[in-house]
Amino acid sequence: NYAAQDARDIGAALQAQQGGRYRQVEVKVLADATRDEVADGLDWLVRNVTHRDVAMLFLAGHGVLDERGEFWYLPRDGNRDALRRTGIPNRDLTDTLDRIPGKALLFIDACHAGAGGAGMQTRGDVDLSGLINMLSDADRGVVVYASSTGKQLSIEDSRWSNGAFTEALLEGLRGKADLTRD
Repeated sequence: NYAAQDARDIGAALQAQQGGRYRQVEVKVLADATRDEVADGLDWLVRNVTHRDVAMLFLAGHGVLDERGEFWYLPRDGNRDALRRTGIPNRDLTDTLDRIPGKALLFIDACHAGAGGAGMQTRGDVDLSGLINMLSDADRGVVVYASSTGKQLSIEDSRWSNGAFTEALLEGLRGKADLTRD
């Protein structure tokens, strides 16, 4: 329900860092993107990041595992019954991050939809462990932050209008992570 809002909010919070902590921040937000728009965004990231930069890829939305247990990110036009035509496979994510000459961070708030209780909506129990382990390998140098471990649920709540993981990231970017206020 809140994946597009998650993307817009993270983009705005990063843009707010320009001129303060960071000299230059360039943000490309693809809220509610199609498969082709996500693919174009991944290509844009590779073309625009230099060895002096830190790239951040933030994904929020639905994720599914195929019959082999591989993770697929489902964009707005994604269909779990037609993953090859409509989804973004983990190999596209790893290939993109491998091709970035600078440092790379991946933030992923994605699982498949499920029903939750007490007003919470769950995003499912996708096993991201394989993707995280592959990307975090020392040879890749990618730092991965994920909303859940393999069998945990990722949640979102209307009180935040964000996923819980995204809400925690936003709190940190807005200063709550700076305990010493320096």
